[in-house]
Amino acid sequence: MQEAFGGLLNVFLLALFLTIVSGVLAVSVNYIKAFRMKNYVISTIEKYEATSCLKNQQSACSNEIVSSANKIGYSGSGLTCPHGYSIDFNGLYCFKSKVHSKGRYSYSVITQVDFNFPVINKILSFDFFQVHGDTRVIEVAT
Repeated sequence: MQEAFGGLLNVFLLALFLTIVSGVLAVSVNYIKAFRMKNYVISTIEKYEATSCLKNQQSACSNEIVSSANKIGYSGSGLTCPHGYSIDFNGLYCFKSKVHSKGRYSYSVITQVDFNFPVINKILSFDFFQVHGDTRVIEVAT
């Protein structure tokens, strides 16, 4: 009978180990998606020089960001913006403009790592699984 409990303990430890390893792999894949999405948003804002990217939901810039998100399989579920940041129309990222001088702006972008463990999400807040980035300084014609 003692050997049966030893075998059961080994099976439990193996299952626990596999669960932890698969969880770490899932988080790392979702972190890569959030990082790539941040890069797509920053490069698209710089490409369109922030004109109509952040103000118009049906602009070419916004459509390009949404198609990039669909292409990599990113969803901004659970995205909570810090104080001072605004969320975009599609709920994919948070942004904040920084004024450098008249007509010169840069934008700070935040994307969220998709971390869906129902019980754990209710207990803990995973705001530290956010990816931050800044655009270069963009001159906006006024």
